[in-house]
Amino acid sequence: GVNADSIKQASEQLNSRWIEFCQLLSERLNWLEYQNNIIAFYNQLQQLEQMTTTAENWLKIQPTTPSEPTAIKSQLKICK
Repeated sequence: GVNADSIKQASEQLNSRWIEFCQLLSERLNWLEYQNNIIAFYNQLQQLEQMTTTAENWLKIQPTTPSEPTAIKSQLKICK
């Protein structure tokens, strides 16, 4: 009687705590995945900024000629 009821109640409490634990763990894992996605995004953004800076610096050191604007315009048309 009493002993079986106590065991049943303890089992139900343990099961309830286990369910809460699993839910909390799932939330934490989702949060970690979200944080990893943010870190990956900013890493890609940093790489893009570095590539842009490299391209800008390269363009700054390129020699310019009077006929170059026309050549650039024709290259832009080809790219489109």
